Amino acid sequence: MTALDRGFGKRLDRWAALGLRLFLCLFIATMPGAELRPVLYERVAPPIPDDVRDRHASVVVTVETPGHAPISNARVRALAVLDQTVHLAGEAVTDARGVASIGRLPRAAHWIVADAPGHARGSTMVVLDASARTVTLTLGAEHATDVEVHDDHGSPLNSAEIEVVAADPLPLGARTNVEGKAHVGRLSGGPFVVTARAAGYEEITRRGIAEGE
Repeated sequence: MTALDRGFGKRLDRWAALGLRLFLCLFIATMPGAELRPVLYERVAPPIPDDVRDRHASVVVTVETPGHAPISNARVRALAVLDQTVHLAGEAVTDARGVASIGRLPRAAHWIVADAPGHARGSTMVVLDASARTVTLTLGAEHATDVEVHDDHGSPLNSAEIEVVAADPLPLGARTNVEGKAHVGRLSGGPFVVTARAAGYEEITRRGIAEGE
């Protein structure tokens, strides 16, 4: 562990909690050749500000299955936490060895996030300095859950925001359709913590939700 790691270590928990709230990795879950699913959305992290000049850090990410088989064509992103805001600092795609390199990153805490079709999303937080770091993300099989949101009278709520937390530290989610339904995929194994939010309504959270429930 470097001195910079020790210096940032006490603040990682605060940054982790901040990252959970500021970055919801939510996607359109329709892929070529795949069954159509309800429209999900992605809240895109803003790019690194132009005044951030010290960008000499780098990370080499290996993405693999639980059996250590490489996962090629996985999308890997580095999300820097700067001034209590999460920024997209860089991204790459893994090669046949399951390896992706991302350079020109600022010296800061970063979420490293990997996605691959058919797999649960993987993420971890690391502190990057001038030296290169190596990270391995293990992506298990994709899990999913379906959510329905209704008001007190049983009417479906359209565009309610759904947030699902599984074993991966970053939440995934969706917005409900006109029937008040949403499908959330790319989850690691349950049980899940599911939160629903809608303008003008009280937020509600249910814990211990099993897949398929």
